[in-house]
Amino acid sequence: MKNIPNIIHSAQLFTFGKLCGLRNRHFFTKTGFLRLRVLSVITVSSLFMLGLAFNFAPEYSLLAKAHQDESMIALSNENDKMKTAIAEIDDAVKNDELGVDKVKLASLVSIPLPKPAERVFTVKSGDSLSGILERASVSKAEAYEIVQAIKAKFDPRGMKVGQKIIIDTEVKNGQTIFKDMSVQKSQLDYVKLSKQSDANYNVQSLQRKFTVETGYANATIDENKSSLYLALKAQNVPNEIIAQMIKSYSWDVDFQRGIHKGDKIEILYEKSVLGNGDHVTGRGKMLYAQLVSGGVALPMYRYEKESGWHDFYNGEGRSIRKALLSTPVDGARISSGFGSREHPVLGYTKMHKGIDFAAARGTPIYAAGDGVIQRANWFSSYGRYVKIRHNGELSTAYAHMNGFAKGIVAGKRVKQGQVIGYIGTSGRSTGPHLHYEVLQNGRQVNPNSLKLPTGEKLTGDALQAFMREKAKIDSLRKKIQRADKERIALLSQ
Repeated sequence: MKNIPNIIHSAQLFTFGKLCGLRNRHFFTKTGFLRLRVLSVITVSSLFMLGLAFNFAPEYSLLAKAHQDESMIALSNENDKMKTAIAEIDDAVKNDELGVDKVKLASLVSIPLPKPAERVFTVKSGDSLSGILERASVSKAEAYEIVQAIKAKFDPRGMKVGQKIIIDTEVKNGQTIFKDMSVQKSQLDYVKLSKQSDANYNVQSLQRKFTVETGYANATIDENKSSLYLALKAQNVPNEIIAQMIKSYSWDVDFQRGIHKGDKIEILYEKSVLGNGDHVTGRGKMLYAQLVSGGVALPMYRYEKESGWHDFYNGEGRSIRKALLSTPVDGARISSGFGSREHPVLGYTKMHKGIDFAAARGTPIYAAGDGVIQRANWFSSYGRYVKIRHNGELSTAYAHMNGFAKGIVAGKRVKQGQVIGYIGTSGRSTGPHLHYEVLQNGRQVNPNSLKLPTGEKLTGDALQAFMREKAKIDSLRKKIQRADKERIALLSQ
């Protein structure tokens, strides 16, 4: 009887072996014991079946359900946190309608935004407005309607890389519902489109709120700040204010060669600031500046006429404008002055009837004064050449250009400081430079020895109005100076 189970088991293995083409010796050793490999298969199979049995056991099912309930509670808590985070972000966007990027939004809370809730989109190369809407889970049909509606205030084809778009949606019954969208046009201007009802949208052109603040700087050129630009940037003066200062002084000062260690600059200006502290580009204006160079003080005050046109005047009410700029190209060095020299190409001494400014190819060349272009074409050894008549007495000429600026043709009227062409080496030239000439009554003269007329002198009511504006600026400047001195004295105690 003891051998009955072994006989049955052997019969089963023998039957299985026959089916698989195996013999009895594949299962049993010579002494009648099961081979090790067969035991291993039986053991693994038994453990597997035991695991299945536990999986369906009532006690195990209750334990699994408990773990599942704990996971659902944790997930619910995370959802509550996410709702709070999105509410905080909503408040942030409403307080500062536009211009807040996704990184700044996400930094307001500790939980990152999930991809489906993305609200701030930055236009990338190849993007379309409909494509961005679809990325925000708006349907293709509604995206088309939105694009058609916003065309009343904004052309979607004019989107630029880097532009910001904010899209508000909500999810109801598993469907994404579009609410509104804001499209940035500039730092201040944006278009807002809100959904009123099905296929009905309200489109508005709006502007972000900003405040006007007064700025002041007083800097000295030294070893660490070797230019006016570096000296003013060290005091956080906006680039556009520095540009206004340089342009206004360019009638009297050569900024490449005329500024030296010990020179001083004082500047008073207005700047526009957004709620987040960002400076609004293009809305700043310089009110006053005083450059002390070589011991000579050159003050200037901004004065705006009733017509809205403005200019800068010295303390006596005379415009700082002169007939011609002292330097018609920025960042250049004088490679050859006016006078007799050995010609670099011809090899013999020849009168050089102009001034050569060496600079990189493509550097802009400016009109030295208001006037009318007499010629803009190829002119013999001068190469590409422009000649401007400023009045019945004075003209200027610009030679060896790489190319002309757009619209620069004979008969065209140009303004002082307008780009007319670019540095090159056309004609008889050994390298990229500008050959600049000043002609008085048709004859080339040395620009450095020419005494040029100054701008207008205010008189009558205009002069009195200017003096009142000047007194107001001086009072504000002195008030800021006193506050600075008091602050420095307090810090030194």
